Amino acid sequence: MQFISDCGLFPTTSHGTAWSTATTYGSTTAITCNTGYILNGSNTSTCGKSGLWTSTGQTCSPVGGFSLFNCTY
Repeated sequence: MQFISDCGLFPTTSHGTAWSTATTYGSTTAITCNTGYILNGSNTSTCGKSGLWTSTGQTCSPVGGFSLFNCTY
């Protein structure tokens, strides 16, 4: 019997989205940021044999260093 690793859901990225069709060994997740934000880190992560995603910790930072939603006039 062969055990198939499962990495579980990819960690939530504030102001972004992680999308994948599966969470088992070899599956890939695509990470994108919402409009007005830029991705810091890899835009993909793969579920490894150990049951861990190969790349985590991605963040989404406001474009230009400020948030479009926190403007005051």
